[in-house]
Amino acid sequence: MAPLLVLTLASCAGPSPAALPTESTLPSVSLVGYEDVSVLVDESTGQFVFPIDAYLMDTDALRSVDYANDILVQQCVTAAGGSYVATEPEQPGAQPADRRYGLWDVAEAAQYGYALNVGEVSLADPNESAGQDPTEADARILDGCVAEIDFLPSVGRGSLASRDQDPEFYLAANLMNTAYALATADERWTAIDQEWEQCLIDAGLETVHDQESVPVSPVVPDDPELSLRTAVAEAECSVSVNRVQVLGDVESQYQAALIDQQQAALDESLAEQKAVVDEAASIITGK
Repeated sequence: MAPLLVLTLASCAGPSPAALPTESTLPSVSLVGYEDVSVLVDESTGQFVFPIDAYLMDTDALRSVDYANDILVQQCVTAAGGSYVATEPEQPGAQPADRRYGLWDVAEAAQYGYALNVGEVSLADPNESAGQDPTEADARILDGCVAEIDFLPSVGRGSLASRDQDPEFYLAANLMNTAYALATADERWTAIDQEWEQCLIDAGLETVHDQESVPVSPVVPDDPELSLRTAVAEAECSVSVNRVQVLGDVESQYQAALIDQQQAALDESLAEQKAVVDEAASIITGK
């Protein structure tokens, strides 16, 4: 059995449509005073740094919580007479460029196309290293432990609270989704997408509008060579119109406004997160 909780790479498009607020539930947000807020685009790593990231667990904290939860599983399985080895998550390798706004790193697009460059992240599982499947008894014990353990929560980009979890703990992730929904309805988002789409069309690509995911995207051919060319053209057009910076700035401005609206609650969420990380450290130290 692989580790129960696996870190999610940041290289993805925007939030899942199911995670986004509907138009009728979006709050009223004024951007007066937030016009100069910008996303940090780290071209050396291909990652974006948003204002809301300061209120989410960082990679080290997420890894720590994952490991602590796996230790809880090991302790439970062992106490029940079963066999399970907790696995410390690997340090992530070089991550692919963040694809929240599609492809924009021309060099990476030319090398990998629409495939992900996942670096050297290892997901080897010591519970399978002996080449033996877990016994039926071990599997039953494991299932029982997973069902009964009160796992430590973690919150990163894209995290969603289940019904029995405190929604305030996940406030920052929810605000990120809200800011994204507000940003996609902003006329600046629409304008840069129209400019980007025209660049794609001028490059000979067919485009599609999908209101349930991204507003515009190129049609990706099945042929590998044509798919690679499409990926490069998409990235080149993104660079040409400065799409990533524009979209990131719009989203960041809504994030900053929402943060100010919810500052006290976000501070409380950070305190809760610290308590969880401290508990994870205690579990790891005492394993």
